Amino acid sequence: MMPPRFNYAFTVRPNLRRDLDPAVLRLFEALADRVEMDFTAQEFERFRASLAAFGLMLHEVERVPYLEPEPVP
Repeated sequence: MMPPRFNYAFTVRPNLRRDLDPAVLRLFEALADRVEMDFTAQEFERFRASLAAFGLMLHEVERVPYLEPEPVP
């Protein structure tokens, strides 16, 4: 059986503990949109860890069960 998939919604911000150029911080302040992506729980944790290695943190993370999109005629 395949692991369940979830639709994750989150915002991405730089880790403020790292020395970042003020321009990068300003850019992220302007990018206030939420991102939505689907993952299994394990895939999501690997994704989050990969971003953290580059100094990016996920905030306001929410997830709901993934539903296959239904085409509308």
